[in-house]
Formats: sequence, C-alpha cells, structure tokens
Amino acid sequence: MALERLPSSATTTEVAARIDRDGYAIVERAVAPAVLDRARAELQPHLDTTPLGPDDFAGRRTRRTGGLVARSATCRDI
Repeated sequence: MALERLPSSATTTEVAARIDRDGYAIVERAVAPAVLDRARAELQPHLDTTPLGPDDFAGRRTRRTGGLVARSATCRDI
C-alpha cells in the first residue's frame, strides 16, 4: 500500500486531520529546494563527523545526528 501524500497547498487543518486519522502526514514540497540545500550545507560538517551505528540495532551503515535545530539556523526557520 502506498503512503498517501498531501500537496504543498494543504492547509494546517488538513495536515492535522491527516495526522489524527493516519498518524502521519507527508506534505510534498513543503520546503523549497534552496532552503533544503542551505540546511544541508549548514549540517554537512556535523554529518561528516557522525560515526556509523555501533550495532545491528542502531544500524552499522546508518549515521544518526541529533540537535539539528541547535546546529542550523535554517532548520530553526523551517
């Protein structure tokens, strides 16, 4: 089953209703590509130094970086 998606024009009421109904909401193109590029550039130094997971649970080929809002002004704006 494919996950349902909302268009970027969806209202906050529609997004909240979808979360209430399905437990999630995917909003297509909610953030402009240029904004995502800026956030990625701000976070890249942190992502580059994040180690891979230590075990199967964390994912030996997975990097988990937290504190994105604290590390990126763009993430705070989003």
